[in-house]
Amino acid sequence: MKLCSMWSSIWSSIRYLGGRCRNAGLRPGSLPAAERYVGFASPADAVRAPSRAVTVMLALLILLPAASSPLLAHGVGEDPDPAPGEIAPDPNVLTGRLLNGLTYYIRENEEPEERASFRLAVNAGSIVEEEDEQGLAHFVEHMAFQGTDSFTREEITGYLERIGMRFGPHINAYVSFDETVYRLRVPTDEEDTVTRALEIMSEWADRMAFEKDRVEHERDVIKEEWRLGLGADQRVRDEILPTLLHDSRYAERLPIGDLDVVREAPPEQLIDFYERWYRPEHMAVVAVGDFDKHEMRSRIAKLFGRIPTPEQAPRRPVYSIPEHNETLFAVAEDPELSQSSVTMYDKRRYDPARTVEDYREHLVERLYREIMDRRLRRLGRTPDAPFVRARSASSQPARPLDASVLTATVEEHTAGHIEEALTALKREAVRIQEHGITEPELDRARRTIERGAERQYRQRDDIDSESFATDYVEAFLENALFPSQETRYELTQELLPKIRPDEVAAVAEGLVTEENRVVTVGMVEGEEQAPPDEASLRAALEAVDPEEVEPPDEDELVDELTVELPEPGRIEEEIEHEEVSVHEWHLSNGITVLVRPTDYRTDDVRMSAYAPGG
Repeated sequence: MKLCSMWSSIWSSIRYLGGRCRNAGLRPGSLPAAERYVGFASPADAVRAPSRAVTVMLALLILLPAASSPLLAHGVGEDPDPAPGEIAPDPNVLTGRLLNGLTYYIRENEEPEERASFRLAVNAGSIVEEEDEQGLAHFVEHMAFQGTDSFTREEITGYLERIGMRFGPHINAYVSFDETVYRLRVPTDEEDTVTRALEIMSEWADRMAFEKDRVEHERDVIKEEWRLGLGADQRVRDEILPTLLHDSRYAERLPIGDLDVVREAPPEQLIDFYERWYRPEHMAVVAVGDFDKHEMRSRIAKLFGRIPTPEQAPRRPVYSIPEHNETLFAVAEDPELSQSSVTMYDKRRYDPARTVEDYREHLVERLYREIMDRRLRRLGRTPDAPFVRARSASSQPARPLDASVLTATVEEHTAGHIEEALTALKREAVRIQEHGITEPELDRARRTIERGAERQYRQRDDIDSESFATDYVEAFLENALFPSQETRYELTQELLPKIRPDEVAAVAEGLVTEENRVVTVGMVEGEEQAPPDEASLRAALEAVDPEEVEPPDEDELVDELTVELPEPGRIEEEIEHEEVSVHEWHLSNGITVLVRPTDYRTDDVRMSAYAPGG
């Protein structure tokens, strides 16, 4: 009888699963991607044969009868161990995929206490829009705050205001080329608050409402954004991006979209875009905060595991950015810019760091930027410096594109400073390429990075949940890894001493060649000087003759801080402010010092000084 009862239970479960497949528009026995409903999903198990799916299901039913119902009803599974050579992910993160394909990242973190940071990341942005859909990804993001099947606009805004968040689509969500991300930071001291946050996010993922009057309301909001232009920096960026993303689909799909499309798009077109791309295999839920991670996983599985995956759905396309043999130039003006600047980009394909060798290359880049920054700061302190300030950085204008960057901010009102600054930037890149870097420079850069890594390691228990949440969104969207602070510190300690000067100097090569180089200028419109044209910018680059660039003065490169200390003073008076834990010292030279010991952050001292006057 027990055996018959067990098989009866199995058969009932098979019928239940088949009914669920039919409800989702799938035919039992012919699942197009069986891992969406059966078994623990992983990237390596993208498609499983239906027969294996049934076998896995039967095994689970027989071996785990007590857990089979919730497992099949909601479905959770952890990702497999990293491949050989890959950096191990942080073991404090609970990560995996629901059976419908949705990915989750969950971490307990008590900084700050009784708070949680939630993200819903959708791997679809403006890049997936068709020609007549430009702007719809942005439009849909706006509609999330206009209501869902279960929550009216007023209920969503009232909830956000009650938990202390400023309401607004660009505060709580953003759209870029490749993704749309929704953000909530909520208190966890009240159970209902957390429940409501997860419920709203789950409905943003699957049950947005596109009521006609709300669509029209939000259409007017987006048109007003267009009129205001979202600020000078954004306007200049939008004008420069098509050159930086030259000859790619990205150059034709800026997230702001096409105003004509926004004006005319009917609700049905928004619904079609939403249903096509907001699917569980394109989404991830991130939860970081002061809660129990296993309980949180169950709640996420319950709410997000109900989302079905359509049988017929387009694949998420992947687009590249072509290389080019010549240097490209872009100049943009705006009257509201606060400063003018010139930037050199060395473009290359973006590859996330997944292996130890990748991490080593990342450290080489950081050493180069640290050394170049020091040289540019030193040049900026000279009396005839061609720029106000300059720096070396990295940039990722779009997901497939990475760039090493040199940028300088220049004085307005003075003709030719843009070109002079550009020449200076290239000259410093050529100086490193031609003459390399010195061992003292490299040692100093190593120490700076080592101190930073050690400080982060010591403060690993003080990292804000928002920072972790951002890292896990990036991990999902870019297939990147998320090693622990311990692993980062150990890798830095192991790899940094073995990096050679010639490896660091080689980073400069891309900035001194024509290939895949872009020069951009952002200028304050209306200044006395006319904007530079391509000819003058090209001439500024060609003005640097590698044979005439001299090696740096090694004595200047030392640049150590040496101070002759004055005779010590004394504390004339000491006052204790016990109610605020502040010590007040009056020194013999008239200076007042206020000191407050804290334990907010490990290995962290902050100082500031003030004096009357103006």
